[in-house]
Formats: sequence, structure tokens, C-alpha cells
Amino acid sequence: MINPELLSLVINRKLRFVNEDDLEKDTIIYGVFTTDEWLSISKGELAHLCKQWAYRHHEQLWSCIDEKRGAICRVNNVEQTEFYAETEPEAVFKCCLWILER
Repeated sequence: MINPELLSLVINRKLRFVNEDDLEKDTIIYGVFTTDEWLSISKGELAHLCKQWAYRHHEQLWSCIDEKRGAICRVNNVEQTEFYAETEPEAVFKCCLWILER
């Protein structure tokens, strides 16, 4: 799951809540303070927005799927900043959280 603070920064909206949809594991549902709407975004689309957010912060993300290790994402293709997850979007979220926390 993506960190709510990171999601807020990536989509540039102040969030009221964030929840992963139990029925569709590829979707994140969130609400914003300015409306009463529930909005959704696919994890793949959000991963792409996260990569753009990282690039605006002078970091380039490199990600791929490895048959042996699962999904991998690196910051600036530096091995010491390698993050693993079951899916590529989740690995991207981990990288962006690392950037945010630095």
C-alpha cells in the first residue's frame, strides 16, 4: 500500500482518507478534502505518477520484474537503493517513500 502522505504529494491534493479496494487489488480509493467524492486510481497509473514525482525531485527511478527476486526498483540505478516487492508498483512506492523520508 502507498503511504498517504506520498499519495497526497504525488496527486497534489490534500487527502481525507486512503483505502485499497478489497474487490480489485489493483485499485486505490481515496477522498479529498475539497469534495465528498471517492476517487480511484490504478496502482500502475499511480506508479507512473510516482516516477514523475521522483523525477521532479531530481531522482530517476528504474524498475523491472526479475523472475527470481520479484519486482525491483532503484533510485538513480544505484544498487544500494534497491527495493523489492511482489509487484512493480509496490516497489516504486517503496522507492518514493525512501526519497520522501530522506
